[in-house]
Amino acid sequence: MKIYFILFYFILLGLIHPRIVMISDDYSHPIEELSSHFEFLNSPITQIYANECNILDSLENLSNQDIIIWNKNIQFDENEKIFLENFKLNEGVFVLFGKDIFDEPYFFINQFGGSYLRNRSANYVLINNDSLNFDFSIDAIELQLIGEFGYGLSFYEENSLAAIYNTSFFLNGFWLEELPFNNRQIYVENIFEEIIKDEVLLKIENVTIENNSEIEIPIILENDIEISNIEIIINIEHDYLYQFEVLPTDRAIGVEWDIIDLPFGNLKITGNYNYQNIMNGEGPIAIIIANSQSNAVGKIALQIIDTSILDSENEEVLVNIINGEIEFSQSQPIIYFSENNSIQLGESDKIEMYLQNEMDISGFQICLEFDSSELLFVQAIPTERIPEDWWVGQFGQGSNDEIQIASLGFSNLLPGTGPILEIELLSVGENSTQSNIQFCDL
Repeated sequence: MKIYFILFYFILLGLIHPRIVMISDDYSHPIEELSSHFEFLNSPITQIYANECNILDSLENLSNQDIIIWNKNIQFDENEKIFLENFKLNEGVFVLFGKDIFDEPYFFINQFGGSYLRNRSANYVLINNDSLNFDFSIDAIELQLIGEFGYGLSFYEENSLAAIYNTSFFLNGFWLEELPFNNRQIYVENIFEEIIKDEVLLKIENVTIENNSEIEIPIILENDIEISNIEIIINIEHDYLYQFEVLPTDRAIGVEWDIIDLPFGNLKITGNYNYQNIMNGEGPIAIIIANSQSNAVGKIALQIIDTSILDSENEEVLVNIINGEIEFSQSQPIIYFSENNSIQLGESDKIEMYLQNEMDISGFQICLEFDSSELLFVQAIPTERIPEDWWVGQFGQGSNDEIQIASLGFSNLLPGTGPILEIELLSVGENSTQSNIQFCDL
């Protein structure tokens, strides 16, 4: 019997792209039919019907990293307004579609810069010199006299606004499904051109390492604007890497990099430009250098959990994140029993447990499972492969059918292929039979 050690690791959740959260007050505006227009972003899409859930609880689970698309049939209640105000302060992206929003003009004036909103009939929308046709004679909302915080994004008829933009807040005086399908797609893409126009891509490459040597982890930046300052917090399984340093690449010659080891496997990396900004382009801006531990095996995640990137005006820009992973190419340890074991009825005997490992092992815990009506565990005896300073303990799991064996010490169990334990068992069955011993945990 052979069984492989499995390496478990915790992954902090992070999104490759911002999540699109689509909300509709009810089924009169089915968001399933609209989701396809947002698929070009390659972003996860969450759909919420407010009449089917506690919408306030749902809103509290959202963050300013999400992009909220809301079809609003009714006025916002006070709790929803508070959410919008906080969402705006945190610079979240909010896109609102609706025709009854003009009943709350002062809320939008005070929060988002719209002076007033009123009904207006129109049959086309002008976007960047492209004409998007409504169905004829539908009601739309005219948004006029935008305040000091906003400006017109899209127009219908001369000087009449069909949407406003303010700190990533978009207000549309019509329903998205009223636009013909193809023009609807153009309209959505134009909105998102505004949303992501200052966005940069920050990426950590996947890395493969052999023989537990020094490792280089590139940090890649794709940007269409100049960058003056970068601050990143990366989570790395700190039991596998140590002695971190960060070096600039040719793209970031003028930057001063600093790296700080934080608790829970987090690294804070900062880069400040003294005399020039990092120019637009793509490719690595820095290399993280680290050494891997001798027992590193399997894969670990590289997760960017927080970022702050400033443009040439020291304004923060949106960051799109792609995380990576490190794969340690050493083969995984294999643990198995010697073959063709037999015990005389009513007597005890020993079977050998083998470990094949190419890396140092600092400890192990093994759960054995068997039928106690046929076999009883007596003891686990360490072989000469177990270092002398190791403690070996054995205890039950609240059942005669399971036994835990744990061992660790100050030194390491060296690479090798021989037995590590002799497992003494007592045969208590009444008939000759074949009894299985399973690994229930490793």
